[in-house]
Amino acid sequence: MSAASDKAEAAILRLQAKFSGRRDPMAVWVSDTLAALEKRLEAVTDERQKAEARRAGLAFIRATLEEWAKKPPHSSR
Repeated sequence: MSAASDKAEAAILRLQAKFSGRRDPMAVWVSDTLAALEKRLEAVTDERQKAEARRAGLAFIRATLEEWAKKPPHSSR
């Protein structure tokens, strides 16, 4: 595993730990998105492609969380 892959894996583990057990909409979204990413990556056999997809997924999650910090989504509750 490369250093970039290790960093992505560590970031995923930190996100999972931070949001596990929480039921607020943001935490549910992060948990569901990470689970969907990992599920889709199960089919990828090339480790470089898998690492690149993980980094892209994390970039998407980070950008979304940053946007939510600026302008929180409206809750339906």
